[in-house]
Amino acid sequence: MATAPVYSVVVPVYNGSQTVVALVDRLLPVLNKLQQPYEVIFVDDCSKDNSWQILTQLQQQHNFIKLYQLQTNCGQHTATLCGALKATGTTIITIDDDLQIPPEEISKLIEKKAETGAQLVYGHFIKKQQRGYKNIGRGILFFLLKRMLHDFTYASSFKVFDSNLVADIDTTYRQFYTFDVSLILQKPKMAFVDVEHHTRTQGQSGYHFGYLVSFVASFFINYTQLPIKILLYFGILLGICGFGLSVYCIANSPNYFLPAVVLCCTGLIMISLSLWAEYFARYIQANSPRQLFVVNQRAE
Repeated sequence: MATAPVYSVVVPVYNGSQTVVALVDRLLPVLNKLQQPYEVIFVDDCSKDNSWQILTQLQQQHNFIKLYQLQTNCGQHTATLCGALKATGTTIITIDDDLQIPPEEISKLIEKKAETGAQLVYGHFIKKQQRGYKNIGRGILFFLLKRMLHDFTYASSFKVFDSNLVADIDTTYRQFYTFDVSLILQKPKMAFVDVEHHTRTQGQSGYHFGYLVSFVASFFINYTQLPIKILLYFGILLGICGFGLSVYCIANSPNYFLPAVVLCCTGLIMISLSLWAEYFARYIQANSPRQLFVVNQRAE
């Protein structure tokens, strides 16, 4: 009878055909050094290259590898959640497939967890090697998370956490799902440890500029009330401007009074309706039977 794994390493994969073999080669000595049973779970997020074929070959060579392929591209966070839900280890480690995070840094996460007794330990990138616009987007997301979660400090894709943290996570569909929010909202004991982050040498990131803009914009609506507050303040500003313009028109150009009022009211109504429609669409999504992900193929 096979021994149940203690550690489950979850790797979301998107067009990772150039790096997954090297990743497994580097993971092996790190995991063997732990001297505990382990498994490595790859979740192919509907890659456009031959990642699945290469992963299948790796799975045939190593019996500790499990594979899941999503039916549609769902994003890194959803793919990570899928792997975490399929994990059977008591401790889950998540790491990217692109080798920008050295697998050798896993030992730092585990040592920090043992030292602090934390349920969730994040690898803190000393210097994140990525394009400037991505750092800006990351900064905006962290700002929003701090506004939403008062105890939020930092989050990254490189982490170790207790498997019981994923047991009650809701898998109902919502656009641009964020796995870290699901973990942090449970208010686990957290810790952080500095780790290296290297420049990407092969392949291209799936986080292009347009996706990041959409992700940040959607985050405003999914997890904060900032759009409503912005609309409120903008409405007040429009009202003040409309009132001032109306007074000016009455005193100087009465013929422009009505157009000024109509213009201000029309703009406010259009913004209000657009925002209401967006929130209503999200409500429909949250109450539909559609799930965050569907597994298309698996090899366990």
